[in-house]
Amino acid sequence: MNRLFMATAAFDAARQTAKHIENQSATGAKHAIGGLRNKLEGVNNDVERLFMITEALWTLLKEVNGLTDADLEHVIDEIDLRSGKRDGKRAKQQRPLCPSCNRRNSGRMPTCMYCGTALAIEPFAKF
Repeated sequence: MNRLFMATAAFDAARQTAKHIENQSATGAKHAIGGLRNKLEGVNNDVERLFMITEALWTLLKEVNGLTDADLEHVIDEIDLRSGKRDGKRAKQQRPLCPSCNRRNSGRMPTCMYCGTALAIEPFAKF
């Protein structure tokens, strides 16, 4: 009888422990989801702001230079097709090559990480 009581007590303790772990996991997941929602909202706000800035810049360019929406569409198509396919994405750029030691660099630094030579980095490069 004593063994049966101990087994029942152990089973109850295991069930309580599992329930406690489940509750902690659920709480942790809820916090993580809340954090991700906040980050996503921040990214959405950034994207909306960039759309607004882009629209303002294009409006100024049209007014000052007499460009048309067709001009913009043409340039967008040229950029899109640099990768060889029309997919709405820019072609991936190669990491910058050092003119002095001929090594590839990360593209995040203004100088070669191997020899210190200044690098010419494209202003819109994304590595």
